[in-house]
Amino acid sequence: MLVSPRKLLAFLAPWLSIAVPAHAKNHDTGFLDRAIALQGATYKYQVFVPENWTPNQEWPIILFLHGAGERGDDGLQQTDVGIGTAIRSDRSRISAIVVMPQCRKNLWWNQPPMDELAIVALEAATKEFHGDIRRTYLTGISMGGYGTWRLAEKYPGRFAALVVICGGIRPSATTLKAHPELSKWTPPDEPKSYSDAAAKIGKTPVWIFHGTSGVDLSRHR
Repeated sequence: MLVSPRKLLAFLAPWLSIAVPAHAKNHDTGFLDRAIALQGATYKYQVFVPENWTPNQEWPIILFLHGAGERGDDGLQQTDVGIGTAIRSDRSRISAIVVMPQCRKNLWWNQPPMDELAIVALEAATKEFHGDIRRTYLTGISMGGYGTWRLAEKYPGRFAALVVICGGIRPSATTLKAHPELSKWTPPDEPKSYSDAAAKIGKTPVWIFHGTSGVDLSRHR
């Protein structure tokens, strides 16, 4: 992955600024195992809780969507790439709840019920860890980048900002050929698909990475 985790955290840091008590109460923190039932199946996922967490305030909350290589059902692999590794390198840099669901093999975040799973996990963590709905952020890598656009379109106004890494509105022709089932949830290859996405997302700030360069769309409106 060419995007530096430090760049991602540097972008999120100003949004996550909060006053934290000097002596937080003793609660479970770090990477916590969680599971949720959806449509008759149980899905494991991870929630990162900062060491200074306290229930006496609302916390910023980040929903992270992993890439295709971390798909599975162990509820763990999605923490090994992207924001999970960034957190492990320096936990003090991110005072936020981070929700990391896991997409099942042979599915994409764009497909149901994976898109619903992401939101249900986010809602559960928001309730359990006093997440701030006004400071709820969405980011994803590769397959998760496509999922980020998908959720931002499906739930307009839900997220305070987006960080899209190596994702797009429409998967490539190669991807669609390898996964023809995706066509049902893929917009047509025409300019209107992109203008419609932009209209739905509206004025939500977006930072896009593809390769080693980032584009801050909040400055180009």
